[in-house]
Amino acid sequence: MKFEKENQEDTTSMTMLTLIIIAFSGIGTFLTGYNLSALSGSVILLKKEFNLDDFWHMAIVSIGVGTAAVSALGGGYVCDLLGRRPVIMLSSAMFFIGSLILACAGAKKALLVGQIFVGFGAELEAHLASSSVDKGLTTSSAPPYMAEISPSYARGRLMAVTGACFAFGTSLSGIVAGIFSYYSWGWRCIFGVSAGPAILQFFGFLFLPESPRWLIKKERNGKAKVILEKLHGKHLAAKEYEDIMYSEVEHRRHLEQELNDSFQTGEPDRASYSAIFCYKIICWQVEASEKFYY
Repeated sequence: MKFEKENQEDTTSMTMLTLIIIAFSGIGTFLTGYNLSALSGSVILLKKEFNLDDFWHMAIVSIGVGTAAVSALGGGYVCDLLGRRPVIMLSSAMFFIGSLILACAGAKKALLVGQIFVGFGAELEAHLASSSVDKGLTTSSAPPYMAEISPSYARGRLMAVTGACFAFGTSLSGIVAGIFSYYSWGWRCIFGVSAGPAILQFFGFLFLPESPRWLIKKERNGKAKVILEKLHGKHLAAKEYEDIMYSEVEHRRHLEQELNDSFQTGEPDRASYSAIFCYKIICWQVEASEKFYY
C-alpha cells in the first residue's frame, strides 16, 4: 500500500513538471507560427508607411525565410554542441530583439534587420521543438527537447502540442492583424505582440532542466539521472534511463555497422541520403510552403 502511494506521488510530480516544460516549449512554436504570419497581415501598412517598391517588398518578405533556411543548415549542430536549453533561450532572445526592432522600425533597413533576427530565432527553436515545424532555430531545438523530456508512454500526445501551438500562432496573428489593420501605426502592434511571449519563454527556461538524453550523450549520466527523477519520479526514472542508454548504444552500433557496410558494398552512405532528403525539402519550400503565409 505504501509502495503504491509513493509511486502515485512520483507519477503526479512527473506529470506536472513535464506539462510545465511542454507549455514553455510550446511558446517557441507559437512564436514561429505568429511571426511567419505577422508579415502577411502588416505588409499593406508597411507599403504605405515606407513607400515600398517591388524590390523592397520582395526583400522584406523573403529575408526572414531565407535566414531561417541558412540557419537550418547549422541549427542541428548548434543544438548538439550547446544543448537544447541554451539554444531555446537564444532563439527566445532573437525573437524578442527582432520583434522590438520591427515594432520600432523607422526605416526600411531596420525592417530587414528585424526579419533576420526573427528568421534565426524561428529556425533555432523549431529544430528543438518538433519535426512538424520546419522553420528556424526554434525548429532546431524545441521539438527534440520536447520529445526527450516527455515520458515514453505520453510522448505522442504531448508532441501534438507543437502543431497546436503553431496553428494557434498563425491564427492569432490574423486576428491581431485584423484588429490593428485600420490604423496606420497598427503594424507596430502586430510585430510587437510577440515580444511578450518571447521574454516569458526566455526567463521560464532559466529554471527548467536540460534534456536528459543530451546529457547522457555528453556522458554526464549523474546529472541526467537527477533530472529524470525530478521529471518522472524514482520508479519511472530508472526505466527511462535504461531505455535512453539502450537506444544510445543501439544507435552507435547501427551507425558503425552502416559505415562498415557502405565501405564494403559501395552503397550510398547516410550523407548521400541526407543530401537527397534536403533537396526534396528545398523543392517543397520553393513550390508551396510560403504561399500559405504570403
